[in-house]
Amino acid sequence: MSDVNASCLFLPTASSPSPSQNSLTMGNSSPAARDEHQENPLPHPESRKTQKTADPNLVVWDRDDPENPMNWSTAKKVFILTQLAFLALAASLGSSIISPAESDISKEVGVGDEVVALVVSLYIVGFALGPILWAPVSEVWGRRMSMLPAMFCLGMFSIGTAVSKNTASVFVTRFFAGVFGSAPVSNVSAALGDIWPPRVRNNAMMLYAVTVIGEYLEAIIVFSSFGVSLFFLPEVYDPVLLDRKAERLRKETGNQDIYNPHEQIELDVKSIVQKQLARPLQMLCTEPQASAIAVYASFVYALLYLCPEVFPLVFQEHRHWSPVVGSLPFLGLFIGVLSATGIMGVGQSTISARSTPMVGKPCPKLVSTMAVGGVLFTVGLFWFGWAARPGIPWIVPVMATGFVGGGFLIIFGQCVTFLVDTYGKFAASAVAANTILRSMLAAGFPLLSNPMFNTLGVGPGMSLLGGIATLAIPIPFLFMNEFAADIMTMISFTEPWGFVRNSRDERGILGSWRKGLPLFGFAGRCNSFRKILSIPGIGEKFLPSATDKDGFGYLMNWADKEVSRREEKLGDGLTSDQPDFLQHCLDARMDGKPLSPVQKRAHVTLLIQAGADTTGTALGATLRFLALNPEKLKRAWEEIEAADRAGKLSDPIQYEETREYLPFFCACIKEATRLCPPADNLFGRVVGKAGKVIDGHFLPPGTEITSNAYVVQRDPVLYGPDPEAFRPERWLDSKEKAAEMELHSFVFGIGPRICLGKDVAIIELHKLLPEIIRRFDIELVTPGRFVVAGGVAYFNDFNVKLMAREETA
Repeated sequence: MSDVNASCLFLPTASSPSPSQNSLTMGNSSPAARDEHQENPLPHPESRKTQKTADPNLVVWDRDDPENPMNWSTAKKVFILTQLAFLALAASLGSSIISPAESDISKEVGVGDEVVALVVSLYIVGFALGPILWAPVSEVWGRRMSMLPAMFCLGMFSIGTAVSKNTASVFVTRFFAGVFGSAPVSNVSAALGDIWPPRVRNNAMMLYAVTVIGEYLEAIIVFSSFGVSLFFLPEVYDPVLLDRKAERLRKETGNQDIYNPHEQIELDVKSIVQKQLARPLQMLCTEPQASAIAVYASFVYALLYLCPEVFPLVFQEHRHWSPVVGSLPFLGLFIGVLSATGIMGVGQSTISARSTPMVGKPCPKLVSTMAVGGVLFTVGLFWFGWAARPGIPWIVPVMATGFVGGGFLIIFGQCVTFLVDTYGKFAASAVAANTILRSMLAAGFPLLSNPMFNTLGVGPGMSLLGGIATLAIPIPFLFMNEFAADIMTMISFTEPWGFVRNSRDERGILGSWRKGLPLFGFAGRCNSFRKILSIPGIGEKFLPSATDKDGFGYLMNWADKEVSRREEKLGDGLTSDQPDFLQHCLDARMDGKPLSPVQKRAHVTLLIQAGADTTGTALGATLRFLALNPEKLKRAWEEIEAADRAGKLSDPIQYEETREYLPFFCACIKEATRLCPPADNLFGRVVGKAGKVIDGHFLPPGTEITSNAYVVQRDPVLYGPDPEAFRPERWLDSKEKAAEMELHSFVFGIGPRICLGKDVAIIELHKLLPEIIRRFDIELVTPGRFVVAGGVAYFNDFNVKLMAREETA
């Protein structure tokens, strides 16, 4: 995890849907050492389902509940995994198993080679459209209902293709076979996420990814897998199982108030269209992570569908092999796929022990593995293209297909794992969004293959695709964002800069600030060094300049331009009703005179930076301690739920409401920032000419003194015998004691030596944090390390995973 993100990467991301769409739309970031006690997540109390909640009628999982799929035996899970894998295999085979028969179909129905390629493309078009239906069915009625009826229909349409006598019937049956066949392809991965925890989920995903690689034969495979699953595949989707548990408990107890939130989902036509059916397309269009992963997975998936078209060209036409022998190079592709499972398996133990994805940010190890697949895939494409000439021994291009197959499996498997880990209960929709795009590309690539390779040749054509694959390798690394920085630029300039929207540290501003903190801290404490920096020609060597193209200097330049642009607008007689900080600077008067351009820039840029880092640290500290202390998290959530049921909280929660109705939550904020103050050692003060007596010690004039909040706020005299413990209750024991602790608390500095972003941070702490606890499950991924540089603190490698709860849908 780069230091650039560390202060804010615990937050939800731009890739998270808005509150009305199952999560908060705020910035972050998406994944990581985990202790043995973290093998199972530390989610929100309700979804942890291990403790009683404040609502006695709310049905949740009990601890070690045998009905919870996560608690099923390994043998049962493996049996379910096998069934799911065969369902995915049967559906995936349908897309390409007919390819060897294309020439016979062409003769049978009397169409050309380009037209007969539609038997593959139309099936894939069905794959693209089907997930729009099957993913919502999965998330409302469960995994079985989304797959088994569809598999039966797939078998029937496969038989229909086998007995078809004309072009229209072949194409129609192939299209609808694809529509129904897409059900297991888009939902099996989500079902695996229901039964396997993240620690071992990637191993299960490998088997699923392998399955993605005559129609009578297809029908036999489909009905065989359907028959086994019909009798032995249980439902695994949490919300549906809890619905059944609630219904059973109502019958057993006679208490009709027992409920599960999933039962209350509206299923009218409008709701189904706007929420369930629209969700996959909405994710594809509005979720940066889902769309980026979809683009990458779609590209490699579509290239895989070129193999049935380019292999006959290379091995049958160019080398004059028979159709049977010309099909044998597919074994190289398959061997590469099997070999890649070993690469993924070797890396899995490291990934499980140290990393896991989270909302908005892929875990570093998972992303690295995906990058390895990208390199293998790219090398294989170039290798195959330029080794395809007849004069080169056949084994050389066949070996290249192994790299293509291995790279494909790693990329595709990790992409699916990423989506399932990141989107939780809505994984089916996320995978469906991925399936829609990759199926659309896969449908078009076979139609383009013959014209492309006949025009360019195999070598240049594969090199073109290899070049695109090379450009796609960095895609997994692009998920970085900074929520607090966007908040500060929005406050300063009305519009956020796009740290969240563009999923990156814009212009390296936050990174440059971090790098400059030691110099900033030293200069702030050493008057003689400050004088040296003020000498013309000296300071420019160390300090950022408005002429810099990146970093904090770019922010200074941009602030100058914004000030000029706003002043020109006002000078043209246009009034501004924008209540941002920039407007306050323009309106401000010092001794009746407006601020100078330098003063305006200084105020705006310092506010942005002061608020971004310290705000992020304060928010992160509170989330971190709550995730580390699930009993405190449970109490905080129950307090929010109780106030919500009493009608005391707005949507979203307001600052005043948190202060008045959530005393324990406020105590959690105070306790977390006490232990991890974001501005623990700001600038000192100089003793005056008369000297100063402090605690019985005389300090001569000119002495520079300072105080460290990290130390003071751990004083056992003030905070009791357990100052290192996270115990929010200490702030509620007595008003007198709380007032004394408050007097000695200076987490953002104190007096004139105070962080400029303090007020913004406090508002966000009391508005954003309770809303996160209200709407999200929380899982600690890595506790991180508290770092102090230049008197300002931040977290390195601190990550939590935020998962939207079902009832927020």
